[in-house]
Formats: sequence, C-alpha cells, structure tokens
Amino acid sequence: TLPVKNAIREKQARMRTLTTVDKPDMAEIDKVIDEINKLKGDMMKKTIHHKMEVRGLLTEEQRIIFDSKHHKPKGKLHGKEKGKRSCY
Repeated sequence: TLPVKNAIREKQARMRTLTTVDKPDMAEIDKVIDEINKLKGDMMKKTIHHKMEVRGLLTEEQRIIFDSKHHKPKGKLHGKEKGKRSCY
C-alpha cells in the first residue's frame, strides 16, 4: 500500500497548490479530488481483501481474536497502548 499512500500524498500536495492560487481552477480541483477518492477506495479494497484472505486461514478461535484486534478505530489509543502507536 506504500505506493498508493505516496500517490495520495502527492495528490494532496497538488490540492494544496491548486487551492492556494489567486484564481483556482475548480475543474482541476474536482479532478484531483476524484483521483484521491479513487486511490483511497482502491487502498481500502486491497486492505480488506488482504484481511479476509488472512482471516480465511484462521481457526474459529483465532478468527475471534483476529476480529477483536482488527476492528479498533484507527488513531485511537486505548488503555495500555497509551504512548504507543497502534498498528491497527
């Protein structure tokens, strides 16, 4: 997913450039927004497909643990995780 994340960051930088000029080109801005959304959608699909592939290899007991760990909200720190970044 790193190449997709990099492409998103490049598009976001382009968006900052487009939105900080005196006369913004709204058609170009809309185009970049659509490109960012497509990349994010592609990345979400790849992530979910990978998780489902891994989940399919697990036993029922392992799936319960897997499901409980892979559905935490991104960016939230819980309990003993404070001070550490969560990888989920």
